[in-house]
Amino acid sequence: MKNKSKNMWLLILSALAMVLTFSPINAWILGFFGLIPFLYVLYTHPYKGFAKGYLFGFIYSFILVHWLAFNSGAAPWLVTLSAIAAAAALALNYGVIGWLTALYLRRNKLGGLLLFPFLWTVVEFLRSFGTLGFQWVLVANGQTANLAFIQLADVGGPFLISFILVSINTLLFVILFQTPEFKKTPFFCFILLGLFLVIPYSYGIFRLYQTPAFLKSHYFRIVQPNYNSQDKWEREKRDEIFETMIQLSRDSLPETVEIIVWPESATPVYLRAQAKYRTMVENLTHETGTVLVTGVPDYFIEKDEIKVTNSLFVFEPNLGLTGKYSKQRLVPFGEYIPFSNLFPALSRLNLGQGNFTPGRDEPLITLQSLPVTLAPMICYESVFSSDAIRKIREGGEYHILVTNDSWFGNSWGPYQHASQSIFRAVESRRPVIRCANTGISMAIDHTGRIIKSLPLNDRGYIDVFMGVPDMQSHYVQKRNAFSFILCGIVLGVLLTPIWPVRKGRNDS
Repeated sequence: MKNKSKNMWLLILSALAMVLTFSPINAWILGFFGLIPFLYVLYTHPYKGFAKGYLFGFIYSFILVHWLAFNSGAAPWLVTLSAIAAAAALALNYGVIGWLTALYLRRNKLGGLLLFPFLWTVVEFLRSFGTLGFQWVLVANGQTANLAFIQLADVGGPFLISFILVSINTLLFVILFQTPEFKKTPFFCFILLGLFLVIPYSYGIFRLYQTPAFLKSHYFRIVQPNYNSQDKWEREKRDEIFETMIQLSRDSLPETVEIIVWPESATPVYLRAQAKYRTMVENLTHETGTVLVTGVPDYFIEKDEIKVTNSLFVFEPNLGLTGKYSKQRLVPFGEYIPFSNLFPALSRLNLGQGNFTPGRDEPLITLQSLPVTLAPMICYESVFSSDAIRKIREGGEYHILVTNDSWFGNSWGPYQHASQSIFRAVESRRPVIRCANTGISMAIDHTGRIIKSLPLNDRGYIDVFMGVPDMQSHYVQKRNAFSFILCGIVLGVLLTPIWPVRKGRNDS
């Protein structure tokens, strides 16, 4: 009983340590040893691995996504339940990691320790795909304030960073606890730990201080109107909202500004169908000579049914509406009910969600008045590496990210969401222009440095000159080759017959 209580507290301690690495706390140093208590519990008592992993995963995931319960767009009981359900589902992944690691530790301690970083990374990678894919809680995302360390993301994405981080935890555990594996090869353990630290930081310092040539540069204005989600959709406030955004767009506007960006759903009307407000927008672009990129609600009709989309419009001087992008990856249970396309009855569920239709093979946005190709992202899409690098591989030069995090107030959600944009810049070596309704708006260069930003709940704008570096990202070119190699290794290990565990204890 005493051991069970001790193990429980060690698992909770480990989960808390890893949580604190994330924004807004950013105690990233804890990520280098925060998994040691988790490993200690599995190594010393390699039984009931699934339960131990699940407990770690539930605490870790629930604290990271607890802000879902602050969603002002639905009933309190429903959003609280959604936060608990999300954590319970995510915890299954860590249950699998705990189960398989304990299984191999029982048979061969060294084999179990070697498997742990590979297994952890593969589970994170596989979890990023599919309808319910989720990349938010990657341990790598807790390192966004550790810029030098994450520069290797341009080789293998955030999954390479996770692998290195978990490997460091594993080696430190072996060294600190003087395990039999360490006593056999102490020199090798120290050398390997050194390599896992020296290589990322050496590469990172080189990238951070490298001065590349730039293929092109453009001047942006990022507008942050700071309207909460309830006020935005009140009919009587429409004129005020448009006037505010237009005023912020015009205010002391330098002649050098070429592109103005408004946030997700910036226009609280169907702009295509509202001549009054569309004219206001077109006049702004005509009189200022700038391109306007704005988030909008939009719709189309298919088989006599109205389909609503979460979209982005581009207006150019004297040309009007010249480009459109509709969000392709919708928020499960927030913007649609998963699997409702297969089971139409699900679409009739009313959980307070929107009923949006995803974009279909939307193109990149190539401007007509400027030699620029934009790689658009709307809100939740910015969480996923594969989506972002695909658009850069197809010719995108600037990530244009529009979002509205006002639903989650002053919680951790907006901070965590904003910090993940740093990875999109590093892994693709392309700048990110992030425009958020209530914040945090940012201009991020190709190294992940935040050049300028506006804090949460401020109204204002950023004028920033951003260049496209003349460099190619290995991750963009080779995509997830590193992660697939790890998948192959793990699959090979799992398919290899292993000797029976000694009788008398069963894992669960």
